[in-house]
Amino acid sequence: MPGSTFNRREFLIGSLLAGIFVTIGAGLLAWGVLYYANVKAFIARAKSAEGTVTGFDRWEGSSTDLSDDIKYAVVTFTTSDGKEVRFKGPSQEWSSSYKTGDKVKVLYDPEKPDDAKIKSFMGLWFASSMLCGVGFCMVFVPLLTLFTYWRSCRK
Repeated sequence: MPGSTFNRREFLIGSLLAGIFVTIGAGLLAWGVLYYANVKAFIARAKSAEGTVTGFDRWEGSSTDLSDDIKYAVVTFTTSDGKEVRFKGPSQEWSSSYKTGDKVKVLYDPEKPDDAKIKSFMGLWFASSMLCGVGFCMVFVPLLTLFTYWRSCRK
């Protein structure tokens, strides 16, 4: 916008809104990085096993009609010391390719075998990827917008 004048009030309001988005985005970005670090640490100490999808359980987090449609894969596997463990994997919406009887690779912490995860992108990396992606956008898009506005008014 060549020739436009710098409007201090617009810039201050934009800065305030950008600050809110940047703060929330930085929090999401930090949460994503911490989640990523936790997954890396989990993988470093985890043992691997072959599991079997034994069925699906309904999500019990809410009493809405939508929660009746969300199902989690139930996976059973045997640890290296012979203990049989059953856990819930990713929701069926994310893992619709799983069917009862499917074999899956499982990672589990030998100290807490109930805290197991299906070895897949969705089971391990999806949450940290989403948090970092959304956080990155919420930090850099408002800053870029403010910078572009400021630069266009300086010409």
